[in-house]
Amino acid sequence: MKKLAALSIAVFAVSGPAAFAGGGLLQSLPKDGTWTKYYMEMKAESPRMMEMSGEFTIKSVGKVTEDGKSCRWIEIEMQGEEAGKKKHHVIKFLISEESFKPGSKKAAEILRGWKREDADSEVKEIDEMEKNPNGMMAIFFGGNRKDVKKLKDAKAIDYQKGKLKITDGTSGKLSLDLGANAPQGIKYDVTQSLWPHKTVPFGTAAMELKMVITIKDKVASNMKMKFTVQNHGTGAKSLLPEKN
Repeated sequence: MKKLAALSIAVFAVSGPAAFAGGGLLQSLPKDGTWTKYYMEMKAESPRMMEMSGEFTIKSVGKVTEDGKSCRWIEIEMQGEEAGKKKHHVIKFLISEESFKPGSKKAAEILRGWKREDADSEVKEIDEMEKNPNGMMAIFFGGNRKDVKKLKDAKAIDYQKGKLKITDGTSGKLSLDLGANAPQGIKYDVTQSLWPHKTVPFGTAAMELKMVITIKDKVASNMKMKFTVQNHGTGAKSLLPEKN
């Protein structure tokens, strides 16, 4: 799990021709300078027991025009702890605003980006996999879900702005492709559940992921992740200000 290891999602590579059913933490683009912070939990049962918790922040840190397109710099920051070790990771994307317009069926277009995988690490360009909006970044920037169903139970969230009660949560299956270098005999089962709310910048109040990957009928990965909104505000600044 070297690529974007701190976000614990390097195994994701969402693709396929499934009908669009918006997934991901980013459902819409708020005013530039806006940030939303989530509490993140991750538990993995295999190939080894592992737990991580921390804060996960999405920020809009720049609005530019490139090749005639209105674009945003979106930065994702994760601060957490795993086995007593502090983690601090940042990844920054330049994305086209077009796919986030109401009613759009287009996948997000990621033009370029940068990442820093630890507080003392050098800043590097994101690779082609990380630029693919239908790849591992789809859980943030949209993504396709199959067999989407409405969740029966309402979700209540207490956070720093008050209390949210959400009755329109949905759950669906992500169609995964782990790439050309994936092991032979790999199978996967990934469920993504989302609870949107119009008062939360970027559109999503909570997200849960459940993933089981098997290789030749042996479990290679069994993981759960949860994101729950904590707070949001304005005045966001990039942690990678010289990388645009």
